[in-house]
Amino acid sequence: AEPAQPTHKVIAYYFHNTQRCMTCNKIERLAQETLREQFSRPMKEGELEWRVVNMEQPPNTHFVQDYQLVASSLVLVDLHDGTQREWINMQRVWQYVHDDEARFKEYVAEQVREYLES
Repeated sequence: AEPAQPTHKVIAYYFHNTQRCMTCNKIERLAQETLREQFSRPMKEGELEWRVVNMEQPPNTHFVQDYQLVASSLVLVDLHDGTQREWINMQRVWQYVHDDEARFKEYVAEQVREYLES
């Protein structure tokens, strides 16, 4: 028997353009590392998903409007019973990415933890 789908799920999206800069790649790498290092159990159990999406490709362009994207972005989406309850564009990743990788990971972990516990 397959395990039941969780009624509460958090999706961590990393949205990027086709052309990617070093900073954009670094944000993706650090966010993914944080999720793997600190949230392996929720990821394994399907409570947390990591998705990398090119927002310029035709099936994905709706995300630009859905999440008010103006640049590459890390967005958390909180789903309850398949319905989006809330979301956050984690804009402070741009503030921390070059100066403080530890603070970057702490910020990502704090936000993910808050959404998982909601």
